[in-house]
Amino acid sequence: MSLSENSQATLLLTAHFTARKNESVKPLTTTEWGRFAAWLKERQLNPSSLNADNLDELLTGWKDKSITTDRLGALFRRGNALALAVEKWQRAGLWVMTRSDADYPRSLKRRLKSASPPVLFGCGNRESLNKGGLAVVGSRKANPQDLHFSRAIGALAASKGVQVISGGAKGVDESAMLEALKSGGDVVGVVAESLMKAIRSLKYRKYLEGGGLVLVSPFNPDSGFSVRQAMDRNKLIYCLSDVGFVVQSETKGGTWSGANENLKKKWVPLWVKRTAEKGSGNERIVEAGARWAPSNVDDIDINDLINAEWKPETLKTGLFQVPASVGEECQSGYEENRSDEFYELFLTKVHIHCKDSPKTSKELAALLSLQSTQLNTWLKRATEEGKLRKRSGPVRYHWSDQSELPLNSTP
Repeated sequence: MSLSENSQATLLLTAHFTARKNESVKPLTTTEWGRFAAWLKERQLNPSSLNADNLDELLTGWKDKSITTDRLGALFRRGNALALAVEKWQRAGLWVMTRSDADYPRSLKRRLKSASPPVLFGCGNRESLNKGGLAVVGSRKANPQDLHFSRAIGALAASKGVQVISGGAKGVDESAMLEALKSGGDVVGVVAESLMKAIRSLKYRKYLEGGGLVLVSPFNPDSGFSVRQAMDRNKLIYCLSDVGFVVQSETKGGTWSGANENLKKKWVPLWVKRTAEKGSGNERIVEAGARWAPSNVDDIDINDLINAEWKPETLKTGLFQVPASVGEECQSGYEENRSDEFYELFLTKVHIHCKDSPKTSKELAALLSLQSTQLNTWLKRATEEGKLRKRSGPVRYHWSDQSELPLNSTP
């Protein structure tokens, strides 16, 4: 396994090499790395530019309560632990990819930006991570009919040359993946736990060796199950795909939260297997913005799912785009339901206008075509989150150098 100097530095700063409870210093989280990497990029520094001995010199001006130079120095001094870990991963047949690598999935950077995982561990053809495909997801406790449907949709995708992307969990995920593989298709499995165990599994081994399967994870290959990791894994399934398909969902749990996050963030179009069950997770996901798909696989055209026009007609309303089907009397409610998405767009625009010079609220209101009530609410939130710095005499807002940049693609 050949790792670039940037990749080695990224691993030292962000990867877990042992059980978390045994670590004397905590690696940077994805959010922390996004913040730190953005700061480095602004100053034209690479992770490989740093080491334990030059941090005080190169990080002049860096101030962060959680990412201290002492913590960074301790992380850089884990060279022996990194060497042992890399040797272990290499013996197992794993590869390691970081955001600085040229073949890092473009769709993750595009959709998640600085929240894309700094490190990916995997086994199999890593080029498959840039092929896109159909994300098939669903409950671990799916009934026999839904499992039959999952196998059928996996086989259908394989027959059309469309890659299946799923989470590898028992139930819908595993059924769709294995049937696609048996049918000669390509599959990406995004693993939330024990990648090392997964690649040794007999059900996957021959497909890994044959090149039809790649298993990938943003977590330490030996890590066990955690709810948080399972939730974090879901966004990667959607963001690696071209379109999503929910076979069966309850009204809570991983499938439910992943589908709703995808709809909220608008990563990919989402289809849901039609069901007559009122109040089901499937029905509520459709109510949130997904589309019904036929309950009979024979009535599904994979290419239609991928190529169907998804964006509604829109009309301009200042900063935002609101569907034309939403009348003026409903727009305030519509915006309220999508407030987080609009807030992120607001941050993107504010970063552009306030990065180089501070602006007053009056100037921002004119630039963004926002009412003062909504503007002041978001300015207060952005200031409390540390994204903006509030200056006095007169009151002006300046983008914080240490805050995550919403549009920048970071190392």
